[in-house]
Amino acid sequence: MRKLYIIPILLFILLQNNLGFAQEKGFILKTNLPNYFLAGGANIAFERAITATQSYVIDIGYGDYRYLDFDNVKDKYYQITLQLRRYYTNESLKGFFVSPYLRYRIKDIDQNRIEFLFVQIQEGKDFVAHSLNGGCSIGYQNFIFKKISLELNLGAGLGVYIFSKGYNYPSLIRADGLAAISAGYKF
Repeated sequence: MRKLYIIPILLFILLQNNLGFAQEKGFILKTNLPNYFLAGGANIAFERAITATQSYVIDIGYGDYRYLDFDNVKDKYYQITLQLRRYYTNESLKGFFVSPYLRYRIKDIDQNRIEFLFVQIQEGKDFVAHSLNGGCSIGYQNFIFKKISLELNLGAGLGVYIFSKGYNYPSLIRADGLAAISAGYKF
């Protein structure tokens, strides 16, 4: 699990040596507001300008779904999402954007035990799955105050399970989505 967090740290260090432009424009730290209520988790994202119209985003998050999925399972996930955004305004980190994204996700899934009259009739199964997902998103980011940003981001893509332990998925390819209403602070 520790190896998973090395990737964004290395990317962060490598991308710090970019143009002087990004040094002037600063960066934004943000979080997806509904994530806690919908997925029972949290995330933190770092966005930094590369040029006047481009930025990169590194997002680290986790979730603990409070509700059952369609196949009677509850799962936890840990993920890292990387985005390269293209803004269609004259200002960096503000306005309408299009962004490809790449996400690495680890799901820890606990299937519920089935009980009848307090007697267990089926054992729950635990398994872990790793997936690599990619897609495209569109969004809009604006500053509601001088340093406070608000963002809406929606995207869709595909994912591939690259490893699973304890369960064989019937299909390796699956749909992936990205949805966020984020609030951030510009430094």
